[in-house]
Amino acid sequence: MSIVERLSVDGKEVSDSPEWDELEEAITEVESGGASTLGLFSADDAFAAAAAVPGLGFFLTVREEDDVMEMQLVQPERGDDLVEATIAGNSERHPRFAFVHRDLAIEALREFHASGKRKSSLTWMAPGDIS
Repeated sequence: MSIVERLSVDGKEVSDSPEWDELEEAITEVESGGASTLGLFSADDAFAAAAAVPGLGFFLTVREEDDVMEMQLVQPERGDDLVEATIAGNSERHPRFAFVHRDLAIEALREFHASGKRKSSLTWMAPGDIS
């Protein structure tokens, strides 16, 4: 059972109370370039947002219920060299560690889909702490 009430792709709602297979389809669509972002939303204002950047990986943020801001999934071992990336139509420079491999993104999205929470065993940073 999922706590997620809505799934959107590029800002358009595609499913109410999405099952995991619907989310997997959205992940594939974003990863293949057929869409730029996906979002998961719960009744308590928690959300997860993800974008896939070719050659870099997934850029993923989660805000849990009662959080003031979202937290970003990071993969520190990927290094901190700055890379140019277009995310949701905006071109910016980010440290490489801000982009995670697909398996970590799936792990984080699966946890959020089931619980509305960040997976605590993964590494998360406040976006303001990422330079």
